[in-house]
Amino acid sequence: MNNDLLVLKNKVNEVIYNPFINLKDRVKEIKKIIADSDIYKDELAKLNTAIASLDEFENLPYGNLERIKGFNKIKSKVLKIISDLMNS
Repeated sequence: MNNDLLVLKNKVNEVIYNPFINLKDRVKEIKKIIADSDIYKDELAKLNTAIASLDEFENLPYGNLERIKGFNKIKSKVLKIISDLMNS
């Protein structure tokens, strides 16, 4: 599992083009890895929240500072979740 998460962590770090869609795709991949375990219910909830937040920020106008800040904040949270999962 850690190897898969490490690969996804690197992919999340590399997200640049159409970042909202790419990050949502990565979050979905992370969810697939941990979905079979009841241990990670909190992490799954956080990832679901991240996807919902990405949808909200994606709908804001391009160049909107809140859109940019929101994306960066969510990306950081996803990276933290991955790190926490790898350390568990």
